[in-house]
Amino acid sequence: MTPVLGVKRRSGVLLASAREDFSHENPAGHLGRRLQVNPGDTFYGCYYSAAVNTNFCYNITFDVRIEQSGNVLVGTYDASTSNATVKYYRNGDFCAVVNRPREGILIYQCDPTAPEDTLVMVDEPKDQQCRYFITIRGPGVCPSPPSPPRPPRPPPSPPRPSPPPPRPPPPRPSPPPPPRPQPPRPPPPSPRPRPPPANPRVQCARLGERCSNSQPCCPQLSCIPISSRWGMCVRSRP
Repeated sequence: MTPVLGVKRRSGVLLASAREDFSHENPAGHLGRRLQVNPGDTFYGCYYSAAVNTNFCYNITFDVRIEQSGNVLVGTYDASTSNATVKYYRNGDFCAVVNRPREGILIYQCDPTAPEDTLVMVDEPKDQQCRYFITIRGPGVCPSPPSPPRPPRPPPSPPRPSPPPPRPPPPRPSPPPPPRPQPPRPPPPSPRPRPPPANPRVQCARLGERCSNSQPCCPQLSCIPISSRWGMCVRSRP
């Protein structure tokens, strides 16, 4: 197939542009391990086949599928056999010419001087019909610039000495024992009443004083009754 149109990528929209023939061989020293093409991005381009005098257009969805004009499935992405620069798309629509499913091989070529990523070639060798070698060249398939080396980590600081364990609090003084209960003291004995004198001395009534049975007159005086209860002390007659 002779390429007549390439494709350039601009913010996810692909625009056709005139291109010259390119080899699909990967230039040595320009292949990176990690590519900047994102899975799911879509490229679209058309190539002219002189054998059948027809343009064949290809819709490439990276890491998903490749379709040919006429709604022909070239293949779906096979991650098990792919690497960073060569992607395999297998199990496409059946091809009666070779009696097997179609297959696509997507080749990335790094070109950091190119203004955009471009679909540069689709090759279908005569001895490998229904097997399509598709080449994309540009800066988007180049490896991202290596990140600067990380500065060495500072040596770990020596461990801080652990603080001494806290002193235990002083023991609390034990409370004094409770006082022993004492038995109640017996009440003091009541004072005994003093007995009256055996012979109480009765004061006698003097001369001219009242006298009675309970208060007689003094000696040498006589009690002259004046009433039924009392009398008067007078001198006794010789």
